[in-house]
Amino acid sequence: MADPLARWAVVFVAASLLGGLTPNTGLLIAARALQGLGAALAAPNALAPIATTFPAGKPRNQAVAAYGAMSAVGIVAGVLLGWALTGLLDWRWVFFINVPIGLAVLVGTGALPEGARGRGRLDTPGAVTGTGAMIALVHSITRAGESGWTDALTLAAFAVAAVLLAVFLVRQSRTAQPLLPLGLFADRNRAGVSDRLQPS
Repeated sequence: MADPLARWAVVFVAASLLGGLTPNTGLLIAARALQGLGAALAAPNALAPIATTFPAGKPRNQAVAAYGAMSAVGIVAGVLLGWALTGLLDWRWVFFINVPIGLAVLVGTGALPEGARGRGRLDTPGAVTGTGAMIALVHSITRAGESGWTDALTLAAFAVAAVLLAVFLVRQSRTAQPLLPLGLFADRNRAGVSDRLQPS
């Protein structure tokens, strides 16, 4: 499990460094997109070892809750740190600060256990419809703020999002290896937020 995490952490660190050093807007946007890709793919690989390290039940639930709590702390701290860095130094430090953090993650991946590698196939239709639904939904909400909720393109984007989401859910209910197993929502510990961090 550590290898994919390390790989995407390297992408994140390299993109952060590139973003801080970029001389123009186009390269900055590209670096930010690459940084987002690295972060998006590193996150699930950081969470995956929990499933192989902690037994199902309370220990795993507590580990997932701790992961979620630390993620929330990181989000809040990131906003405050970003404000301080841009105010006291320069906007480029919003990117540069990720380099030492990413390097620390890379060092820490050596302590992660190597899990068994399973074989699976990417549900490409599910990925396309799910991603398309989210893009259309975000676009419709953004456009509604500019052009109003009754704008024709806003309503069209909402309709596209609804259709793609419906296709995605149908696909997930019928494929053998879904991206989002719908049975997850039947598990109270996953569907709800009632878990609390309590000592064993």
